[in-house]
Amino acid sequence: MLSQYFLWTALAVVPSLLLAAIGARIYLSGGLREYPFFFAYAVLQALRAVIELVLRRGSYGPYFTFYWSAEAVIVLLNFAVLYEVCRNLLQPYLPLRPQLQAWFRYAAVALLATAVLLSAFEPAGNGWWILAKVLLVEKVARFAQAGLLVLIFALAAFFHLQWKQLSFGIALGFGIYASVCLAAVAVREHFGPAQDFTFALTNSLAYNCACLIWLAYAFQRETAPVTAKIAPQRADFKLAEWNRALGGLLRR
Repeated sequence: MLSQYFLWTALAVVPSLLLAAIGARIYLSGGLREYPFFFAYAVLQALRAVIELVLRRGSYGPYFTFYWSAEAVIVLLNFAVLYEVCRNLLQPYLPLRPQLQAWFRYAAVALLATAVLLSAFEPAGNGWWILAKVLLVEKVARFAQAGLLVLIFALAAFFHLQWKQLSFGIALGFGIYASVCLAAVAVREHFGPAQDFTFALTNSLAYNCACLIWLAYAFQRETAPVTAKIAPQRADFKLAEWNRALGGLLRR
């Protein structure tokens, strides 16, 4: 029992320290204007871990209420972070931004609707109904997040867009975490409460992995875009020419 307490404490403290370092790095490096939502996410998650450690020493009711209330806020903030990644990805490509940002919003609504529709046909679980509903909401959110990340990577590959390093790291971390969460929720629903420990441990380890990815990319120096390796005037000309061509195609 004592070993499990130290395990959960470590799994809660380590990501909070990593997220605090990421938030400090973004603030000190002047990235707050580019990544305000991710900065807010890192700071809130770090504070949340500290508050949960304090509440865990008391009764279970306040801890349960705070945990799932904070989880709801963080899930909504996750979508804001993904939108932020998409916005930064499209920033140099002005003709693409209005159309693809609109597609991003429509895709988010469609993925959420699909996830809710699929979940509505699932049989009711045998466990505690509140926990079953919470797991259902989490699965819907993770399904939508994973789908949006696939869309972002597909758009970047199709249009050969230039990733900023931190944007790519944010998307990669969320992609790994959302995929592992989906698998863990499916296993938890299949095997029931007997796998609660494995479910929680898998989620915690996946989140620690995502935090390490974000930390690594946050402390990397941003490299210049490929076009900047050419002469500056020629690079500007090429980018402007490419933007005009894309604008003409999108207006057809």
